[in-house]
Amino acid sequence: MRALIVFLLIEDNPADVTLLKIALRESPNIVQLQVAHDGLEGLALLRQQNADTEMKSPDLVLLDLNLPELDGHAVLADIKSDPVLRQTPVVILSSSTDPGDIQRSYQLGANAYIRKPDNLEDLFATVKTVVDFWCKWTLLPSRS
Repeated sequence: MRALIVFLLIEDNPADVTLLKIALRESPNIVQLQVAHDGLEGLALLRQQNADTEMKSPDLVLLDLNLPELDGHAVLADIKSDPVLRQTPVVILSSSTDPGDIQRSYQLGANAYIRKPDNLEDLFATVKTVVDFWCKWTLLPSRS
């Protein structure tokens, strides 16, 4: 069964955005990717979608940590402290291997922390795994 799922990618690196778009084309599910290029834009988009009943809120937020304007940890803290947004799953997708970044992400309520792979093949495999997992989770009866 093909599902329409919506991912919000909050990522400032155009190359990473392009690579993620290419990797998502391989999904057997229909994945609508929305992109915000900094933390403030990401939060504004999330709030707009939740206020507008015509727009589908994202099923998952993919969040980079190193963002201009408002870093990923601040965005995550804002999402998880908002009574309306806190149920939105957030996966950190970062190049950071700093244990402090990982620990802080989980303390702030991240659903997962995934290190961005260094090569294209691993990136595509990682994106496929994330999409497959979240598509199955989104299709659970309690989520419908």
